[in-house]
Amino acid sequence: MISRDRSELFRIIVFVSFVFFTASFSYSGDSDLFKVSSPAIQHQGELPIEYTCDGGSSSPPVEWTGVPKGTKSFALSLWHDARLIKNKSYWVIYNIQADVRGIPKNAKRIGVDGYNEKGLTGYDPMCSSAGGVRIYNITVFALSEELKFDTEKVKIADLLPAMEGKILAKDTLTYTFTRSKDQKEKSKSSGKP
Repeated sequence: MISRDRSELFRIIVFVSFVFFTASFSYSGDSDLFKVSSPAIQHQGELPIEYTCDGGSSSPPVEWTGVPKGTKSFALSLWHDARLIKNKSYWVIYNIQADVRGIPKNAKRIGVDGYNEKGLTGYDPMCSSAGGVRIYNITVFALSEELKFDTEKVKIADLLPAMEGKILAKDTLTYTFTRSKDQKEKSKSSGKP
């Protein structure tokens, strides 16, 4: 009877050890823990004017936490789901090093700059010519490897398929931008768009 109880206890210990070992061995980070934020923009808040064409046109600071185990690089995309152009891109960066946990205001030379919808690298500040509220998104992707491309002019249309099967986690900071008529008029008189 005692040897039977010991045998049962041994099987339970082995099973629990196996489950624990397998879970810790295969763990690659919990995507629910990966969070993107900005010290300058609240999630679902209004974009401050300094990050628009009516202000300093500065790129906003972006930070991320809860990085999954096995992350080898990050990619960032600032996009707007416009009515006619799905996922219009304003800022693309890829192959950001795995030890980086954020991009400061007016970031330069962090990762590799991709090309936005205007065919330019770098941050394209919000500058809506139409009235009303516009919704924008900054998505950061934690990737299991660095990305390679056949083209030097990497756009969002190249980035998205290249990341397929390599995304360990992603999170999005969403914010709004409302350009007033006064801002548009001031920009026109100063020669801005």
